[in-house]
Formats: sequence, structure tokens, C-alpha cells
Amino acid sequence: MRQPTLLGLAVSYSLYQLTWGPLSVVIPVFVAYHFATAAGSSVTGLLWAAVGVAGAVSALFAGICALPDASAMSWAARMVVTAFAAATGIG
Repeated sequence: MRQPTLLGLAVSYSLYQLTWGPLSVVIPVFVAYHFATAAGSSVTGLLWAAVGVAGAVSALFAGICALPDASAMSWAARMVVTAFAAATGIG
């Protein structure tokens, strides 16, 4: 609790796990509800591929935007944008 960096990592990793845990259940359930059984596996695979491509593109974009002197507020803003994208299914 006395180390701000470790505290920030603990909080951000916990939120990361809270996002991806349910997402691994939501995508197959969404596909099973909205698509035929025969196409379900393919659609699930395509959705996970889209998540992977979006993650790779966003990681490259974040790497381009990251500045060596980035403040904690800019990192927090990026985390909020990522959380919003994950919650809404954009990214």
C-alpha cells in the first residue's frame, strides 16, 4: 500500500482480470443466443480473432502515443478509454 507503482499495478491488473474473465463467457453465450449451432464455433472464432486484431492495433497505437514523460493522469485516461472500449465491445 505504500508503493504507489505497485498499488497502481495491483488495481489495474485486478480490473483487467475483471474485464477479461466475464468476456470469455459472454462471447460464446452471445454467439449461442444469436447464431445457429452449426455456425456458432466459426462465429466465436471470428469474434475472438477480431478482439485479437483490435488489441494488436490498439497496442501499436498506444505505443506510438506513449511519451517518455507521460504523467499518471494520461495513463489513467488511457485506462478509462480501454475500460470503456472493453465494456461496450468496441475493442
